[in-house]
Amino acid sequence: MIPPRDGWIDSLRALSAVAVVLFHFNVLPTVLPPGPVAAAWRGGWSYGYLGVAVFFVLSGYCLLPGWQRSLGLADFLRRRVLRIMPPYWCSLLLLAGLAVGGKILTGVNDIAALPRSPGTVAATLLLLTDPVTTLPALNWVYWSLSFLLVCYLLIGLLQLLPRPARIGALVGLHDLLCLIDLAFHPEPHGALFFIRYWPVFGLGLALALLALDRPAGRVMLGLSLVHAAWSAIHWPDFRPFLLVGGLTAGLLVLARSRPFPRGLVPLAEIGRFSYSLYLVHVPVGILVLMRLTPVQFTSALQFILTQLLLLAATVAAARLFYLLAERPFLPRART
Repeated sequence: MIPPRDGWIDSLRALSAVAVVLFHFNVLPTVLPPGPVAAAWRGGWSYGYLGVAVFFVLSGYCLLPGWQRSLGLADFLRRRVLRIMPPYWCSLLLLAGLAVGGKILTGVNDIAALPRSPGTVAATLLLLTDPVTTLPALNWVYWSLSFLLVCYLLIGLLQLLPRPARIGALVGLHDLLCLIDLAFHPEPHGALFFIRYWPVFGLGLALALLALDRPAGRVMLGLSLVHAAWSAIHWPDFRPFLLVGGLTAGLLVLARSRPFPRGLVPLAEIGRFSYSLYLVHVPVGILVLMRLTPVQFTSALQFILTQLLLLAATVAAARLFYLLAERPFLPRART
């Protein structure tokens, strides 16, 4: 049986997705109106990419209960693949449709460079694009899905062990990957690309494990803190990512003992289809809708309102995408 949805978690999902959307809205070149307001808006959302850190912590936190309930490796991976891949494939179809439609209407495909060879098609379908390989991904956000698939595979393989040994093996896996990052800090590209981001994902796992096995959870959490402290000292560029991951973990701890306020229900509703928003905001919000907006603005108010309208339209499109391409593939509750 799938537990009821958590409004706090859905709200954090929504905030992380919206932050990434507004980050991408503001990385494209636009002639800003004069004055500090528009510049401050754009500068503030230049940190919106940190919504990915929230996404990773939540992914680890929400994964552990399902991992515990799983009937084995095949069951775990089947449910995880169904959660991630069908909407991803549908988003590829959306991109391909926009590219072909643009070619037919204008004679030019400036939407996406579609794969042509069998090998590049297969790599794209299997999420073996950048950063796993050097093949460019068709959407800026797909790299994080490759990361999640690797995490699912690593954690899923622990299902091959006897059930009493799995939690200990999970702690060992987390500690090993954190230590590898401390020792070598691999580049976020190539075969070991996932190691740099694992500690943030593992922080979510550690928080969830505290409720199931407090001593094991404390060991995981302890090494996560050691990793964060070392990383903050030696890799300053990674500090914001670690800080947002830590803040997300803190909010999860605080939210456990507090009732969910009704005023946040609309935000939590967006969290239900935040994955769809994550997938479609580039093709719909940027490659289509943003082309309909001015490239130069007369005032900060016009600039900000335009982005908020773009956000609202993109959220509406993501809701439709969720109904058509995500909800039908959600794993069913066990009876």
